[in-house]
Amino acid sequence: IVLEVAFTFCRSCRAFERKFKRLAEEFKAVRFVQLMGNSTIGSMELCTKELLVRKSPAFFIFRRGGEKLAQWTGTNTNTFQEELNRCLQLVGEPQVGVTEVA
Repeated sequence: IVLEVAFTFCRSCRAFERKFKRLAEEFKAVRFVQLMGNSTIGSMELCTKELLVRKSPAFFIFRRGGEKLAQWTGTNTNTFQEELNRCLQLVGEPQVGVTEVA
């Protein structure tokens, strides 16, 4: 599972939204989820107290059982693909080639 934590006031988050959707189409074996960190009090608490988000967008990769495999921040597409492929390799899933997503 790939979780993106974004905020409505975050310009970088809004700018990355289309890329996130394209990456979700490219990595079909992975579930992509977007959480708006300031949508409710509960989501704000989850982001700040549980996930410890300090910068956005923040990305997390979890194994199905809930184990966190990776986390990073920023909108660098290459970093996103490299982290995702590294995690896929850890769990024995096929990787997807690193391509430039506009």
